[in-house]
This record gives sequence, structure tokens and C-alpha cells, in this order.
Amino acid sequence: MPRVSAIVICLNEERKIGRCLASLAWVDELVVIDGGSTDRTEAVARAHGATVHTNRWPGYAAQKTFALSRATGEWVVSLDADEELEPGLAEEIQAALTTCRADVDGFVMPRKHRYLGRWIRHGEWYPDDKLRVFRRARATCTDDAVHERFTVPGRTVRLSGHILHYSHDDVAHHVRKVDQYASLVAATRRRAGTRFSRSRLLSDPIRRAVRGYVWRRGFLDGTPGLIISVVTALYVFLIHAKLFELELAPDGHTEPARRDP
Repeated sequence: MPRVSAIVICLNEERKIGRCLASLAWVDELVVIDGGSTDRTEAVARAHGATVHTNRWPGYAAQKTFALSRATGEWVVSLDADEELEPGLAEEIQAALTTCRADVDGFVMPRKHRYLGRWIRHGEWYPDDKLRVFRRARATCTDDAVHERFTVPGRTVRLSGHILHYSHDDVAHHVRKVDQYASLVAATRRRAGTRFSRSRLLSDPIRRAVRGYVWRRGFLDGTPGLIISVVTALYVFLIHAKLFELELAPDGHTEPARRDP
């Protein structure tokens, strides 16, 4: 099997990063990029055998690009600190790499979210396919302010095992995140010249909620599925509302909230 590196970026993730790194114990090189944590994140990472580099938080995309530059393996596994590989996925990845064809640049796998006491299996959050295993020399990270991702030019293959995601601690944490993300998206749209539309302020959130809850069967996830659809609609509403706010600012822009990892 080729040499494999794993990269994880983090900031104040002492409660979650241990689970993530334990699921990566099989790789040849474990690289953690710490954005300047003030808790025990670095100590936890070192206890799991990781090489830790400190790089003051420059944003998600820039930090992932920095992490990639510190990896040395032919193949890279990229996880966030609040994720882990599902039992069995590590073996599936290793088997895939052992028999990988030369024209394959990466492997895509579904991501499953834990939210309000249950695994979400419908709606906009599932299957949430992610490219997380790729040839190091072929990968680049997009520079999107929100939902940045690694990409490769060649063919990708889908695996069946899941990445497990423990993103939101509670509803309040979820709402804080969508508020931060909406600020970043609105600022990006403003810079691109997008104008506020009052009709879309109402229609886009409704359309997004119906898409997730009805058409993508979010209702099958019970009350958590309904909450996800409503908060997602709030996220879309806030993007438009914040774009309106930016147009009212005397200098044409305000400072958006920082996106924390």
C-alpha cells in the first residue's frame, strides 16, 4: 500500500479531536495544524502520535492548504477535528488504495451527521458526499469563504463507509454557526456585485425549507429533521438580510463574523 498521511486542522477542539485522531491511527503520518488553541488540543494531538504545527488561524481554506503542504505521503486523508471515520471505513480505504488504478485521483464517501440525539439520514444533510482521500500532488483546496473543499482533476471513486460528523453541540451552537456563515456568504456576494432582492428574502428560505423537508424527505428524521429545515431556511434568510444590511452601510461593507473551525 502507498504511504498515507492524514491532515487535521483545529482550534480549541480538545473535547472532539481525540475521537478523530483515534480513527486515523492506521496512517503512516498524522499531521495536525493548530490555529492557536488555548485549551489542551495540542496535548491531546501529541498523545495520539500526531506531529503538531502551529499556524495562527488564517481561515479555513488557507489552513487546509497549509496542512496539505506539511503532508509527505503519496495519499492524504483529510478530516475535520469534529469528524471520525466510521468503523470499517479505514479498512475500506486501505483496500481501495492497495488496488487503486493510476487514473484515480481520489475517493469520495458519504458523511453522516449526529444531531439532537440521532443520526440524520435524509434531507439536505445526507448523504453529503465528501472527497476526503486524494493524491497529495493532485489536490488543491478551493478558496470559498464557506464550504471550502479539496478538489482533484482526475477520476474519483465512491466508497460506502461513512465519515461521522459531530458538528453541532446543540441548537444554540447550530444557530450561531449559521449566523457566522451567513455573514461570510453575504460579504462574498456583495464583493461579487450581487444586489439585495426583497422577493428572494422571502421566497428563497421557503423554497429551501420545502426542498429539504419535503422533497428530500427530511420529515423522516422526525423533530430533528424539522429543526434542521427551519434553521437552514433561517440561514438563507440571513444571507439576504445581511446583504441588505451591507447595502445600507455608509462605506458599502461591514466586517463579517469570522468563521471559526
